[in-house]
Amino acid sequence: MQLAWNACPETKLCLIVVIERRPGCIGMSKENVILRMILSFALFLVAVTAEAQDSDAGVAVFFGRYSGTGIVHSKDADDTSMSLRNLDVEIGPSSSGGFEVRWTSLIRKFDGDVPSYMRKGLRVSFVPTGRAGVFRERSPGNPLDGEPLIWARHEHPTLTVYQLVPSKGGGFEVLSYERTLTEEGMTLVFRRLIDGVKVRTVEGVLKRETD
Repeated sequence: MQLAWNACPETKLCLIVVIERRPGCIGMSKENVILRMILSFALFLVAVTAEAQDSDAGVAVFFGRYSGTGIVHSKDADDTSMSLRNLDVEIGPSSSGGFEVRWTSLIRKFDGDVPSYMRKGLRVSFVPTGRAGVFRERSPGNPLDGEPLIWARHEHPTLTVYQLVPSKGGGFEVLSYERTLTEEGMTLVFRRLIDGVKVRTVEGVLKRETD
């Protein structure tokens, strides 16, 4: 029995096995049992590698610009109102590898008939982690220093970005942006949790822009 690893176009990893049968051998020898175990493990590794590559490449289907609106449902102690947001998202390849997500929100709040406006936005570059469908920020922050920790997960047709934000009192906030592809663009579900308690959600619909 001979084992050898080689490169394959689809998975970049193949196991080549050469079996030498001995005349007069009948039944399952100890060597064959070990061989089957090795083959099973090798096939598992190849499958995981292929899955990781497919997942990484699959993010490209999100590339483009999207715009739309969202409705905010808030349970904050100082804000129990419902407000609207204009949403813009752009997802594309990063110049240094991986991919980049940029989004802005124009928040419109109403106090009677008088609206007020506030703009928020973020731009983050992601690179693969080696785990299928999981990406980390290119320059990750350190929560112990008060910096947010950001990562992304791709499980087609949804790309979710998470932010772990430490509070001054030692607690934490978790923000999640769940973007799911549709025929015309994508839907957005945003959630904000403070110390594990959900305090705000945003549900929006965005259309893909065409050049």
